[in-house]
Amino acid sequence: MGNVAINTSLGSDSSDIKNKRSQISDYVKNTSWKMIFSKDQAEFDKLWTKLKTDAVGLGWNNVLAVGTERAQKIVKMRADPVASK
Repeated sequence: MGNVAINTSLGSDSSDIKNKRSQISDYVKNTSWKMIFSKDQAEFDKLWTKLKTDAVGLGWNNVLAVGTERAQKIVKMRADPVASK
């Protein structure tokens, strides 16, 4: 069948979502480095738990919702041309 090219705009992130995505990205990168160099499993686990909690506090659920909505649009657009054949 081959790939079906879909030329459409899915819109751009609002400034709020851009800011949240950037803050979360920076935080995850910094905390991940700390996790890599943690002295033991207990420190690693503490950082992992804190990362998950803090990411939600920074707006993870909102960023995830926007990304999920876009992904669903892409899946639907890819399925529609196939279904119409």
